[in-house]
Amino acid sequence: MDILLKVSGILLLGVGTILVLTIFLAPWGFSMMFAGISFFAYGTLYAELKEISRKLARIKDVH
Repeated sequence: MDILLKVSGILLLGVGTILVLTIFLAPWGFSMMFAGISFFAYGTLYAELKEISRKLARIKDVH
């Protein structure tokens, strides 16, 4: 579970950094589009991580 928290924290930091850079460096239309894409990507990754953690928890329960 600690690994999962670290990975999602790193992803969140990465997405946040990219969002800040995009908002400051790119024109507004592009940055809004990019923000939408990156939020979607993070949401997808987060869903995958939750699924993996659920499977890991199930494996721990079995053993």
